[in-house]
Amino acid sequence: MKSACSLPLVLIALSWLGCSRSVEPPRVITSSLDRPLISLIETTRQAVVSAPESALAWGRLGQAFHTTEFVAEAQSCYEHAIQLDSRSPAWPHLMGVLQLQDQHEAAFANLARAADLAGTRTDASRVRLVQALVERGRYDDALKHIHLLLAGDPLHASARLQKGRILFVRGTVSKLAEDFASL
Repeated sequence: MKSACSLPLVLIALSWLGCSRSVEPPRVITSSLDRPLISLIETTRQAVVSAPESALAWGRLGQAFHTTEFVAEAQSCYEHAIQLDSRSPAWPHLMGVLQLQDQHEAAFANLARAADLAGTRTDASRVRLVQALVERGRYDDALKHIHLLLAGDPLHASARLQKGRILFVRGTVSKLAEDFASL
């Protein structure tokens, strides 16, 4: 009985040792693309094959797929880049932008993660998150991020614009006038 229990463990260990830990980057049919785009995909894909543990290589391949509208492939590459470099705001930002098309909640989560990772270095992710939240009528959520932007820069143009849109939609024009009078 003891040997029957150890057999699965031996098989798992052998399969783990025999398998490559690197993941093959996605392939796509590029016949409908212009030659420069084909070259971009081939070059960035080869960079991943050459350096499968490079978040930058995976992220750039994701950008190439994103540019050429291979959405599933881009998402897969961004996921690998995020796994390889969980501290970079670039990959969750790009994943969030990609997901805004049809995966809103996941997009909001990725943009918020990117904004938190970026801190005060850049506000691009938080600005895009606010825009997306306002576009979808999620005003209270947007205001939380607007206040963070305004805390860093009370004259933040995009934050003030989005706040003005929210106040206007809510019919609180008097608050809009007060907000701009405080400048």
